[in-house]
Amino acid sequence: MRETAKILALVLGAAYAIGVAGCGEKEKTYDIPRDQYGFVCKPPDGENMRISYDCAYRILEDEYDKNNVKIQVGYGNIGGVTGGPENYPETLTFRMYIGNADLPSEDELLIKEISAEEFLSEDYLVDGVVRSDGAIVYLFRHTEIVRIPEELFNADSGSISWSIVGYFVYEDGQGEKRSGSGFTVNYQMTGDKVVLSVPERYFE
Repeated sequence: MRETAKILALVLGAAYAIGVAGCGEKEKTYDIPRDQYGFVCKPPDGENMRISYDCAYRILEDEYDKNNVKIQVGYGNIGGVTGGPENYPETLTFRMYIGNADLPSEDELLIKEISAEEFLSEDYLVDGVVRSDGAIVYLFRHTEIVRIPEELFNADSGSISWSIVGYFVYEDGQGEKRSGSGFTVNYQMTGDKVVLSVPERYFE
């Protein structure tokens, strides 16, 4: 494991300790911005641990035109992918998908694919900083603006899903999705205008 990963593990452990110490009989609350998911989070616990790669998003506008809905997405590796791509006998890539969360996953759109060598590089590292109240600020070295395809807004309200998954291709040419990370963003439509919001469960 990289030195970065070891440092981050210590940071997360310290943050969790701070959170537990501050709870007392009443669960501690954190000031988490409501226009984002994944950039600022509560300290992780046994049921809220991040895997070795992760993602986050931020809503950029109060209201969008239906044909021009964009969010800022950050994604990368936390330094815990064992040994790097050279240790995998299969071909490993990372794929990004977007879709309507109310439809089957088979209908998701493949929007990007990058090599393991690129994704596991320092350009895609995710660092963590403990804020004064114990919350964790995740610093994604790679962020980009993602446009949500207009055709995914197929109802007055619903949810959009985005995910990144490790994808293995074996010697026989067969492929398989492995573990992944993702998020959903809610939408509400009025005419040709779209308002996005972060699901309430992300703040619980």
